[in-house]
Amino acid sequence: CGVIIDNTYLYMGTDNGILIYNYRTDRYEQPATDFPTDVRTMALQGDTLWIGALNSLYTYQLQNRKLSPLDTKRNGLPHNTIYSIIRTGDNQIYVGTYNGLCRYIASNGKFEKIPLPVNSSQSNLFVNSLLEDTGRQCIWIGTEGGGINRMDKVNGEISGFTLPNNVTSKNVKSLVIDAGRNLWISTFRGGLDLYDSRQNKAINYKHSKKDSCSLLVDDIRKTVLEGDSGMWISYQYHKPE
Repeated sequence: CGVIIDNTYLYMGTDNGILIYNYRTDRYEQPATDFPTDVRTMALQGDTLWIGALNSLYTYQLQNRKLSPLDTKRNGLPHNTIYSIIRTGDNQIYVGTYNGLCRYIASNGKFEKIPLPVNSSQSNLFVNSLLEDTGRQCIWIGTEGGGINRMDKVNGEISGFTLPNNVTSKNVKSLVIDAGRNLWISTFRGGLDLYDSRQNKAINYKHSKKDSCSLLVDDIRKTVLEGDSGMWISYQYHKPE
């Protein structure tokens, strides 16, 4: 994961903490704080950097460089392992954990759990990715094994979302919306799904040995748009059998 700070720094979350790259000087800078390891997600809210790691959720104050862990038992987080954080346009913080979704209530410093449709066969509700869709006034919620949910920001209603054309996205790794308001869904060993809401159709892109222009693999971890010119795709490589 990565966050741009002050149009100068790129904070990058890694297995060994956070790297700070000053892209104006083309140099890495030594952090003033011992950041947590196994950083999976970050979100910037004003002067506060929210950091989600495999062992806890943290806040980091950029001005005074103070790192603070949040106590799961006292503040209502459903699980210590954090996989997704977003700050929405109305300045709300949503956190996806290994076992559920929650929203931060700034007035009391606690988290409010948001119930999601549960598959009875799942032992936990792994929220792997979150995306605010300002055009549709909703938040897309990608889960591991449970597909996609959609939360209406106007009335707060949450519903499961099924892609048309029998395209399925069960294990969702990341979500992104392009300039045409198409939803791109990165999946674990299911390739890359495209949902076109204007035509209400979905297309699944996968690797094909017969097509040299197809995806290299089907385990897509992250997609990043580059304006209108294209998309960067990161993936987990598996040696062909």
